Order: sequence, then structure tokens, then C-alpha cells
Amino acid sequence: MEGRYENYPAWIILVCNLVPVSIYVIGAVIMAGFSPWVSVAYLLFCLWQEVRVMRTACINCFYYGKNCGTGKGRLCALLFKRGNPQAFATKEANWKELLPDLLISLLPLLGESSCRFWILPGCASS
Repeated sequence: MEGRYENYPAWIILVCNLVPVSIYVIGAVIMAGFSPWVSVAYLLFCLWQEVRVMRTACINCFYYGKNCGTGKGRLCALLFKRGNPQAFATKEANWKELLPDLLISLLPLLGESSCRFWILPGCASS
């Protein structure tokens, strides 16, 4: 099992989570330009997305109940029953599942560009 981990070390989990957490924080700051409530709604959307991934993918993963690269394997085991590990490898991605992931990055960018180019009501003044 060379190059693989039974349980990922904490430093890898930390590094792997720096990117998504940074995206969430930067997105929340951008969305706060509309209103603090828009920022809260955005963060709730991010949380929903993380839970959705655990509920649909992580339950079937080899790392269910273990420290995976994202740290979700152990957390998933606390929240959901184990699924079918054979289903993990056969699952195909589709737009319905990918769109929420894309929206996490696109919503703040679209919101910011809307403020800059069209000066929408509710945008923070520059």
C-alpha cells in the first residue's frame, strides 16, 4: 500500500481544507457587501453542500469512519449510516450534483461583478 494511507495525517487534512474554507470565507465577505443576511445565507448554502456531499458520497467511501484527505470520513460516520462501498466506484457525476459545487465559487463572483458593473441596490458603496 505504498503512497496510500489507512488514515491520513492531520497536516494533510488541514492543508486540504485550507482551499475550501478560504473560498467560503472570501465568498462570505463578498456577499456581506449586499447584506450580512446574504452572507449568512451563503454560508448556510456552503454548509448544506458539505453535508450533501457526506450524505451522498462519503457514506460509500473506503474512508468512512477514518481520517480521509478532507477529514469528512470520520465526521460522516458520526452523522450517517454506512452505505455501500462498491457504489462509490461506480457512481457517475452529473450536472445536478456538480452545480452546487460550482455555485459556491460563482455566486460571490457574480454578485461582485453585478455590484461593480450595474451598481445594484444593496451593494456596499465602493
